[in-house]
Amino acid sequence: MMSRRLSRAVLAAGLMALPSAADEKTTPNYLALPGTDTRLRIYGVAWINSWYYFDENLKDTGCLVAGKADPLNAVSTPDRQFGMTAKNSRIGFTTTTPSAWLGDVIILVEMDFSRDQAKNGGFNLRHAYATIGNWTLGYTWSNWLDLEGNGETVDMNGPVGQACNGTSRFTQVRCRFPITRRSSLAFSVEQNQMAWEQFQDVVNAPKPAPPAPPATLPDARYPTVTAAYTFSDRRGHVALRAMEQNYGAYTPPAKGNPEYRINRWGGAVQLSGGLRLGKDQLVGSVYTGEGLGEYGTGIQGMRFVGVDQPFLPYRNYGWQAGYTHAWTDKVRSNLVLGAVAFSDNAAALPTNIQDATNCFVNTFVKLSRNVELGLEYGYENLHTFGSTAVTHRGGASGQNQSNKLQVSLTATF
Repeated sequence: MMSRRLSRAVLAAGLMALPSAADEKTTPNYLALPGTDTRLRIYGVAWINSWYYFDENLKDTGCLVAGKADPLNAVSTPDRQFGMTAKNSRIGFTTTTPSAWLGDVIILVEMDFSRDQAKNGGFNLRHAYATIGNWTLGYTWSNWLDLEGNGETVDMNGPVGQACNGTSRFTQVRCRFPITRRSSLAFSVEQNQMAWEQFQDVVNAPKPAPPAPPATLPDARYPTVTAAYTFSDRRGHVALRAMEQNYGAYTPPAKGNPEYRINRWGGAVQLSGGLRLGKDQLVGSVYTGEGLGEYGTGIQGMRFVGVDQPFLPYRNYGWQAGYTHAWTDKVRSNLVLGAVAFSDNAAALPTNIQDATNCFVNTFVKLSRNVELGLEYGYENLHTFGSTAVTHRGGASGQNQSNKLQVSLTATF
Protein backbone atom coordinates (compact mmCIF):
# COMPACT_ATOMS: atom_id res chain seq x y z
CA MET A 1 0.00 0.00 0.00
CA MET A 2 0.96 3.61 -0.28
CA SER A 3 3.79 4.67 2.01
CA ARG A 4 3.09 6.88 5.00
CA ARG A 5 5.87 9.23 3.90
CA LEU A 6 4.07 9.90 0.62
CA SER A 7 0.84 10.52 2.53
CA ARG A 8 2.64 12.96 4.81
CA ALA A 9 4.23 14.67 1.83
CA VAL A 10 0.85 15.21 0.20
CA LEU A 11 -0.54 16.78 3.35
CA ALA A 12 2.53 18.88 3.90
CA ALA A 13 2.42 20.16 0.35
CA GLY A 14 -1.30 20.74 0.51
CA LEU A 15 -1.70 22.42 3.83
CA MET A 16 0.61 21.91 6.75
CA ALA A 17 3.22 24.28 5.36
CA LEU A 18 1.80 27.53 4.08
CA PRO A 19 3.23 28.33 0.60
CA SER A 20 5.23 31.46 0.06
CA ALA A 21 4.78 33.90 -2.82
CA ALA A 22 7.71 32.23 -4.59
CA ASP A 23 5.98 28.87 -4.24
CA GLU A 24 2.86 30.19 -5.92
CA LYS A 25 4.84 31.45 -8.91
CA THR A 26 6.31 28.01 -9.51
CA THR A 27 3.27 25.90 -8.51
CA PRO A 28 0.49 26.25 -11.13
CA ASN A 29 -2.24 24.53 -9.05
CA TYR A 30 -2.45 27.37 -6.52
CA LEU A 31 -5.37 29.53 -7.57
CA ALA A 32 -6.55 32.90 -6.28
CA LEU A 33 -10.34 32.87 -5.91
CA PRO A 34 -11.83 35.90 -7.71
CA GLY A 35 -13.04 38.67 -5.43
CA THR A 36 -11.33 37.22 -2.35
CA ASP A 37 -7.85 36.92 -0.89
CA THR A 38 -8.29 33.14 -0.53
CA ARG A 39 -5.87 30.80 -2.26
CA LEU A 40 -7.00 27.35 -3.41
CA ARG A 41 -4.94 24.30 -4.16
CA ILE A 42 -6.27 21.01 -5.56
CA TYR A 43 -4.02 17.97 -5.19
CA GLY A 44 -4.26 14.22 -5.56
CA VAL A 45 -2.57 10.86 -5.73
CA ALA A 46 -3.22 8.23 -8.39
CA TRP A 47 -2.07 5.03 -6.72
CA ILE A 48 -2.02 1.36 -7.62
CA ASN A 49 -0.80 -1.33 -5.28
CA SER A 50 -0.36 -5.06 -5.81
CA TRP A 51 0.69 -7.79 -3.41
CA TYR A 52 1.52 -11.47 -3.54
CA TYR A 53 1.33 -13.75 -0.51
CA PHE A 54 3.53 -16.83 -0.60
CA ASP A 55 4.11 -19.55 2.00
CA GLU A 56 1.14 -18.09 3.83
CA ASN A 57 -0.79 -19.58 6.73
CA LEU A 58 -2.25 -16.29 7.94
CA LYS A 59 -4.93 -14.50 5.95
CA ASP A 60 -4.58 -10.75 6.47
CA THR A 61 -5.43 -7.90 4.13
CA GLY A 62 -3.31 -5.46 6.11
CA CYS A 63 -0.34 -6.17 8.29
CA LEU A 64 -1.12 -8.58 11.13
CA VAL A 65 -3.47 -6.78 13.52
CA ALA A 66 -3.53 -3.53 11.55
CA GLY A 67 -6.80 -1.69 11.21
CA LYS A 68 -9.97 -3.77 11.26
CA ALA A 69 -8.42 -6.88 9.68
CA ASP A 70 -8.77 -9.77 12.13
CA PRO A 71 -6.11 -12.43 11.56
CA LEU A 72 -7.87 -14.77 13.97
CA ASN A 73 -10.57 -15.34 11.35
CA ALA A 74 -8.14 -17.32 9.21
CA VAL A 75 -9.44 -20.83 8.48
CA SER A 76 -7.55 -23.05 6.04
CA THR A 77 -6.35 -20.04 4.07
CA PRO A 78 -4.66 -20.98 0.78
CA ASP A 79 -1.21 -19.61 0.14
CA ARG A 80 0.16 -17.84 -2.94
CA GLN A 81 -2.60 -15.25 -3.22
CA PHE A 82 -2.39 -12.22 -5.54
CA GLY A 83 -4.26 -8.95 -5.10
CA MET A 84 -4.37 -5.49 -6.66
CA THR A 85 -6.24 -2.30 -5.90
CA ALA A 86 -6.35 1.42 -6.67
CA LYS A 87 -8.98 2.29 -4.06
CA ASN A 88 -6.62 4.30 -1.91
CA SER A 89 -6.09 6.85 -4.66
CA ARG A 90 -7.10 10.19 -3.25
CA ILE A 91 -8.01 13.74 -4.08
CA GLY A 92 -8.23 16.81 -1.90
CA PHE A 93 -8.23 20.57 -1.74
CA THR A 94 -6.92 23.16 0.65
CA THR A 95 -7.72 26.85 1.01
CA THR A 96 -5.73 29.55 2.78
CA THR A 97 -7.38 32.82 3.84
CA PRO A 98 -5.41 35.56 5.65
CA SER A 99 -6.99 37.03 8.76
CA ALA A 100 -5.79 40.14 10.56
CA TRP A 101 -6.59 38.93 14.07
CA LEU A 102 -7.04 35.15 13.76
CA GLY A 103 -3.99 34.48 11.62
CA ASP A 104 -4.23 32.39 8.48
CA VAL A 105 -7.37 30.26 8.27
CA ILE A 106 -6.54 27.00 6.48
CA ILE A 107 -9.10 24.36 5.47
CA LEU A 108 -8.31 20.90 4.09
CA VAL A 109 -10.69 18.21 2.82
CA GLU A 110 -9.35 14.93 1.43
CA MET A 111 -11.14 11.82 0.14
CA ASP A 112 -10.13 8.39 -1.09
CA PHE A 113 -12.19 5.55 -2.61
CA SER A 114 -11.79 2.81 -0.02
CA ARG A 115 -15.25 2.76 1.57
CA ASP A 116 -16.43 -0.43 -0.16
CA GLN A 117 -13.44 -2.74 -0.47
CA ALA A 118 -15.58 -5.63 -1.79
CA LYS A 119 -16.73 -3.82 -4.93
CA ASN A 120 -15.55 -0.84 -6.95
CA GLY A 121 -14.97 1.47 -4.02
CA GLY A 122 -16.74 4.60 -2.83
CA PHE A 123 -15.78 7.97 -1.40
CA ASN A 124 -14.22 7.74 2.05
CA LEU A 125 -13.39 10.78 4.18
CA ARG A 126 -9.68 10.90 5.09
CA HIS A 127 -9.34 14.47 6.36
CA ALA A 128 -11.72 17.36 6.99
CA TYR A 129 -10.35 20.03 9.28
CA ALA A 130 -9.52 23.70 9.72
CA THR A 131 -6.41 25.28 11.19
CA ILE A 132 -6.86 28.72 12.77
CA GLY A 133 -3.64 30.01 14.21
CA ASN A 134 -2.50 27.40 16.75
CA TRP A 135 -5.88 25.64 16.75
CA THR A 136 -6.88 22.58 14.70
CA LEU A 137 -10.54 21.55 14.55
CA GLY A 138 -11.96 18.58 12.66
CA TYR A 139 -11.09 15.10 11.47
CA THR A 140 -7.39 14.35 10.96
CA TRP A 141 -4.36 12.58 12.45
CA SER A 142 -4.58 12.01 16.19
CA ASN A 143 -2.36 14.11 18.41
CA TRP A 144 -1.22 10.76 19.88
CA LEU A 145 0.46 9.88 16.56
CA ASP A 146 4.02 10.97 15.67
CA LEU A 147 3.97 10.80 11.87
CA GLU A 148 7.60 11.81 11.48
CA GLY A 149 8.70 9.11 13.92
CA ASN A 150 7.23 6.17 11.96
CA GLY A 151 9.18 3.89 9.65
CA GLU A 152 8.43 4.16 5.93
CA THR A 153 6.73 1.20 4.28
CA VAL A 154 4.95 0.39 1.04
CA ASP A 155 2.27 -1.26 3.17
CA MET A 156 -0.09 1.53 4.15
CA ASN A 157 -0.63 0.21 7.69
CA GLY A 158 3.06 0.27 8.47
CA PRO A 159 4.85 -1.54 11.32
CA VAL A 160 2.52 -3.24 13.77
CA GLY A 161 4.10 -1.65 16.85
CA GLN A 162 3.38 1.95 15.91
CA ALA A 163 0.69 3.90 17.77
CA CYS A 164 -2.74 4.08 16.09
CA ASN A 165 -1.80 1.23 13.77
CA GLY A 166 -4.27 1.52 10.88
CA THR A 167 -6.70 3.74 12.84
CA SER A 168 -4.93 7.05 13.15
CA ARG A 169 -7.51 9.76 12.33
CA PHE A 170 -10.14 11.04 14.78
CA THR A 171 -12.41 14.07 15.15
CA GLN A 172 -10.77 16.48 17.58
CA VAL A 173 -10.05 19.96 18.86
CA ARG A 174 -6.32 20.56 19.25
CA CYS A 175 -4.28 23.52 20.45
CA ARG A 176 -0.54 23.95 20.08
CA PHE A 177 1.44 26.14 22.45
CA PRO A 178 4.95 27.16 21.33
CA ILE A 179 7.40 27.09 24.26
CA THR A 180 10.60 28.07 22.49
CA ARG A 181 11.62 28.30 18.86
CA ARG A 182 12.37 24.57 18.93
CA SER A 183 9.81 23.13 21.34
CA SER A 184 6.06 23.08 21.79
CA LEU A 185 3.17 21.53 23.68
CA ALA A 186 -0.02 20.30 22.02
CA PHE A 187 -3.24 19.21 23.73
CA SER A 188 -6.27 17.64 22.10
CA VAL A 189 -9.77 16.57 23.03
CA GLU A 190 -10.71 13.74 20.66
CA GLN A 191 -13.81 11.73 19.89
CA ASN A 192 -14.28 8.83 22.30
CA GLN A 193 -13.85 5.63 20.31
CA MET A 194 -16.62 3.75 22.14
CA ALA A 195 -18.88 3.79 19.09
CA TRP A 196 -21.35 0.91 18.83
CA GLU A 197 -19.29 -1.15 16.38
CA GLN A 198 -16.10 -0.63 18.37
CA PHE A 199 -17.95 -1.46 21.56
CA GLN A 200 -18.76 -4.84 20.08
CA ASP A 201 -15.18 -5.47 18.98
CA VAL A 202 -13.44 -4.17 22.08
CA VAL A 203 -15.56 -5.53 24.91
CA ASN A 204 -16.76 -8.72 23.21
CA ALA A 205 -20.42 -7.96 23.94
CA PRO A 206 -22.87 -9.95 21.77
CA LYS A 207 -24.81 -7.83 19.32
CA PRO A 208 -28.58 -8.31 19.82
CA ALA A 209 -30.81 -9.25 16.93
CA PRO A 210 -32.95 -6.29 15.81
CA PRO A 211 -35.45 -4.95 16.62
CA ALA A 212 -34.89 -5.91 20.28
CA PRO A 213 -33.04 -3.15 22.16
CA PRO A 214 -29.56 -4.04 23.38
CA ALA A 215 -29.26 -5.02 27.03
CA THR A 216 -26.08 -2.99 27.41
CA LEU A 217 -24.97 0.07 25.46
CA PRO A 218 -21.63 1.84 25.13
CA ASP A 219 -21.50 4.90 27.36
CA ALA A 220 -19.16 7.38 25.68
CA ARG A 221 -19.73 10.32 27.99
CA TYR A 222 -16.10 11.43 28.19
CA PRO A 223 -13.79 12.44 25.32
CA THR A 224 -10.25 11.16 24.97
CA VAL A 225 -7.54 13.61 26.03
CA THR A 226 -3.97 13.61 24.69
CA ALA A 227 -0.89 15.72 25.28
CA ALA A 228 2.34 15.94 23.28
CA TYR A 229 5.67 17.64 23.92
CA THR A 230 8.01 17.97 20.93
CA PHE A 231 11.57 19.26 20.61
CA SER A 232 13.12 19.52 17.15
CA ASP A 233 16.22 20.99 15.54
CA ARG A 234 18.35 20.34 12.46
CA ARG A 235 19.48 16.96 13.85
CA GLY A 236 15.97 15.58 14.27
CA HIS A 237 13.27 15.54 16.91
CA VAL A 238 12.14 13.84 20.11
CA ALA A 239 8.58 13.70 21.44
CA LEU A 240 6.83 12.57 24.61
CA ARG A 241 3.10 11.86 24.56
CA ALA A 242 0.36 10.81 26.97
CA MET A 243 -3.27 9.85 26.43
CA GLU A 244 -6.27 8.92 28.57
CA GLN A 245 -9.61 7.53 27.46
CA ASN A 246 -12.71 6.20 29.18
CA TYR A 247 -14.67 3.02 28.53
CA GLY A 248 -18.26 2.97 29.74
CA ALA A 249 -21.28 0.67 29.65
CA TYR A 250 -24.90 1.53 30.35
CA THR A 251 -27.87 -0.77 31.04
CA PRO A 252 -31.25 0.98 30.73
CA PRO A 253 -33.83 0.44 33.49
CA ALA A 254 -36.26 -2.38 32.74
CA LYS A 255 -39.06 -4.16 34.64
CA GLY A 256 -38.43 -2.28 37.84
CA ASN A 257 -34.67 -2.71 37.73
CA PRO A 258 -32.69 0.53 37.99
CA GLU A 259 -30.25 1.67 35.35
CA TYR A 260 -26.68 0.47 35.74
CA ARG A 261 -23.49 2.21 34.70
CA ILE A 262 -19.85 1.18 34.90
CA ASN A 263 -16.74 2.76 33.46
CA ARG A 264 -12.98 2.32 33.47
CA TRP A 265 -10.18 4.66 32.48
CA GLY A 266 -7.31 3.56 30.27
CA GLY A 267 -4.15 5.43 29.39
CA ALA A 268 -0.67 5.19 27.94
CA VAL A 269 2.59 7.06 27.37
CA GLN A 270 4.77 7.14 24.27
CA LEU A 271 8.33 8.16 23.44
CA SER A 272 9.24 8.75 19.79
CA GLY A 273 11.69 10.60 17.62
CA GLY A 274 13.96 10.76 14.63
CA LEU A 275 17.66 11.37 14.01
CA ARG A 276 19.20 12.61 10.77
CA LEU A 277 22.45 10.88 9.82
CA GLY A 278 23.63 12.88 6.82
CA LYS A 279 21.24 11.89 4.04
CA ASP A 280 20.07 8.88 6.07
CA GLN A 281 17.54 8.83 8.89
CA LEU A 282 16.76 6.74 11.97
CA VAL A 283 13.24 6.85 13.48
CA GLY A 284 11.41 4.95 16.18
CA SER A 285 8.80 4.91 18.92
CA VAL A 286 7.75 2.89 21.95
CA TYR A 287 4.51 3.03 23.94
CA THR A 288 3.02 1.22 26.92
CA GLY A 289 -0.26 1.35 28.78
CA GLU A 290 -3.66 -0.27 29.17
CA GLY A 291 -6.98 0.07 27.38
CA LEU A 292 -5.44 1.59 24.23
CA GLY A 293 -7.95 0.14 21.75
CA GLU A 294 -7.93 2.34 18.64
CA TYR A 295 -4.88 4.19 19.97
CA GLY A 296 -2.86 0.97 19.88
CA THR A 297 -3.60 -1.77 17.36
CA GLY A 298 -7.36 -1.21 17.16
CA ILE A 299 -8.15 -4.41 19.12
CA GLN A 300 -8.10 -5.76 22.69
CA GLY A 301 -8.63 -2.47 24.47
CA MET A 302 -11.07 -3.34 27.24
CA ARG A 303 -13.07 -6.52 27.88
CA PHE A 304 -16.66 -6.29 29.12
CA VAL A 305 -17.55 -9.34 31.25
CA GLY A 306 -21.06 -8.39 32.36
CA VAL A 307 -23.20 -5.64 33.82
CA ASP A 308 -22.38 -6.72 37.36
CA GLN A 309 -18.63 -6.99 36.68
CA PRO A 310 -15.99 -4.30 36.08
CA PHE A 311 -14.20 -3.74 32.80
CA LEU A 312 -10.98 -5.71 32.36
CA PRO A 313 -8.26 -3.71 30.57
CA TYR A 314 -5.75 -5.24 28.21
CA ARG A 315 -2.22 -4.15 29.07
CA ASN A 316 0.21 -3.99 26.19
CA TYR A 317 3.23 -2.29 24.70
CA GLY A 318 4.41 -1.66 21.16
CA TRP A 319 7.56 -0.47 19.45
CA GLN A 320 8.77 0.18 15.94
CA ALA A 321 12.01 1.40 14.37
CA GLY A 322 13.07 2.29 10.87
CA TYR A 323 16.31 3.13 9.11
CA THR A 324 16.34 4.96 5.77
CA HIS A 325 19.38 4.91 3.50
CA ALA A 326 19.52 7.27 0.52
CA TRP A 327 21.50 5.66 -2.29
CA THR A 328 21.00 8.67 -4.54
CA ASP A 329 18.63 11.62 -4.68
CA LYS A 330 16.15 9.35 -6.50
CA VAL A 331 16.62 5.99 -4.77
CA ARG A 332 16.20 5.18 -1.07
CA SER A 333 15.77 1.96 0.94
CA ASN A 334 14.25 1.22 4.34
CA LEU A 335 14.55 -1.46 6.99
CA VAL A 336 11.55 -1.32 9.34
CA LEU A 337 10.86 -3.53 12.38
CA GLY A 338 7.87 -3.54 14.71
CA ALA A 339 6.28 -5.56 17.52
CA VAL A 340 3.33 -5.50 19.89
CA ALA A 341 2.68 -7.67 22.95
CA PHE A 342 -0.23 -8.11 25.38
CA SER A 343 0.08 -9.17 29.02
CA ASP A 344 -1.40 -12.49 30.12
CA ASN A 345 -3.85 -11.03 32.62
CA ALA A 346 -7.48 -11.52 33.60
CA ALA A 347 -8.66 -9.91 30.37
CA ALA A 348 -6.82 -12.29 28.03
CA LEU A 349 -8.79 -15.03 26.26
CA PRO A 350 -7.26 -18.10 24.54
CA THR A 351 -8.15 -16.62 21.14
CA ASN A 352 -6.53 -13.24 21.87
CA ILE A 353 -3.31 -12.09 20.31
CA GLN A 354 -0.37 -12.53 22.66
CA ASP A 355 2.30 -10.91 20.50
CA ALA A 356 2.96 -9.99 16.90
CA THR A 357 6.05 -8.92 15.00
CA ASN A 358 6.79 -7.84 11.46
CA CYS A 359 9.70 -6.78 9.31
CA PHE A 360 9.79 -4.80 6.06
CA VAL A 361 12.61 -4.30 3.57
CA ASN A 362 11.81 -1.91 0.72
CA THR A 363 13.17 0.39 -1.95
CA PHE A 364 11.57 3.48 -3.49
CA VAL A 365 12.64 4.86 -6.87
CA LYS A 366 11.61 8.27 -8.19
CA LEU A 367 10.85 7.80 -11.87
CA SER A 368 10.10 11.50 -12.27
CA ARG A 369 9.37 14.50 -10.06
CA ASN A 370 5.89 13.21 -9.21
CA VAL A 371 5.99 9.47 -10.02
CA GLU A 372 7.43 6.90 -7.61
CA LEU A 373 7.80 3.11 -7.66
CA GLY A 374 7.98 1.08 -4.43
CA LEU A 375 8.98 -2.55 -3.93
CA GLU A 376 8.76 -4.30 -0.55
CA TYR A 377 9.15 -7.67 1.14
CA GLY A 378 7.23 -8.16 4.38
CA TYR A 379 7.40 -10.92 7.00
CA GLU A 380 4.74 -11.30 9.68
CA ASN A 381 4.55 -13.54 12.75
CA LEU A 382 1.80 -13.83 15.36
CA HIS A 383 1.15 -15.84 18.53
CA THR A 384 -2.09 -16.27 20.44
CA PHE A 385 -2.60 -17.20 24.10
CA GLY A 386 -4.26 -20.50 23.15
CA SER A 387 -2.20 -23.18 21.41
CA THR A 388 -5.23 -24.16 19.30
CA ALA A 389 -6.63 -20.69 18.73
CA VAL A 390 -6.18 -20.44 14.97
CA THR A 391 -6.81 -23.06 12.30
CA HIS A 392 -4.85 -22.84 9.06
CA ARG A 393 -3.35 -25.04 6.35
CA GLY A 394 -0.93 -26.77 8.73
CA GLY A 395 -3.63 -27.60 11.29
CA ALA A 396 -4.42 -26.04 14.66
CA SER A 397 -1.74 -23.80 16.06
CA GLY A 398 -1.29 -20.65 18.10
CA GLN A 399 1.56 -19.47 15.84
CA ASN A 400 0.99 -17.98 12.41
CA GLN A 401 3.28 -16.38 9.89
CA SER A 402 3.09 -14.90 6.44
CA ASN A 403 5.42 -13.66 3.72
CA LYS A 404 4.43 -11.23 1.02
CA LEU A 405 5.74 -8.98 -1.72
CA GLN A 406 4.18 -5.60 -2.46
CA VAL A 407 4.64 -3.22 -5.36
CA SER A 408 3.22 0.30 -5.50
CA LEU A 409 3.16 2.95 -8.19
CA THR A 410 2.10 6.46 -7.25
CA ALA A 411 1.68 9.65 -9.23
CA THR A 412 0.98 12.93 -7.44
CA PHE A 413 -0.18 16.34 -8.61
